[in-house]
Amino acid sequence: MLSVNRLYFAREDQALFEDLNFELSPGELLQIRGINGAGKTTLLKLLAGFLEPDSGEIICRDKAVPCLYNMAYIGHEPGFTSWLTVEENIKFTAKLYGHDHNVSEIFAILDQFLLQPQAALFPHQLSQGQRRRLAFAMLSLSRAKLWLLDEPFTALDKQAIGLIQSLILEHLALKGIVVMSTHQETAWPVAVKQIELSKKNALFTSDF
Repeated sequence: MLSVNRLYFAREDQALFEDLNFELSPGELLQIRGINGAGKTTLLKLLAGFLEPDSGEIICRDKAVPCLYNMAYIGHEPGFTSWLTVEENIKFTAKLYGHDHNVSEIFAILDQFLLQPQAALFPHQLSQGQRRRLAFAMLSLSRAKLWLLDEPFTALDKQAIGLIQSLILEHLALKGIVVMSTHQETAWPVAVKQIELSKKNALFTSDF
């Protein structure tokens, strides 16, 4: 469970969030929407434990501790090991999370995320969309229950967006929790919770 209680955070004496409350249970998806500068990325970083709120609490698994202990975060600049190829980054991630994948399974992941032609390239040689797909290929190997995704569909075409949506839905079906910021209208076959942010307040809305 993820619970946010009376969250307050200010930037340069300007409140971004004030008395923000919401709760997510396993299998739930929350979308954070709002104009640029309203605090979407900041809220994700607060949930991740990268920033500390001025007041209020963020509770993961019934404990008032940072969520980073069971969390995977994908921001605007996904993190890769720059001196490893695409294939090597996926192999390294698999080993990091205790997966024992053979060569054919690694190539199946490359194929699933439309990266097989780029297997021998380094991250800096990829397009923005290819880097996003690599980040999600690595995320698919994570054992984290909480996924925090900052504009996950940026730079992706329709086919790749469908792929990432399927990955998110699979994670929800396994009782994971997803919190994502977005400025795109996206249809989901499941109930979605939503927060609308402005530069003055945050409004939590019910499922839609």
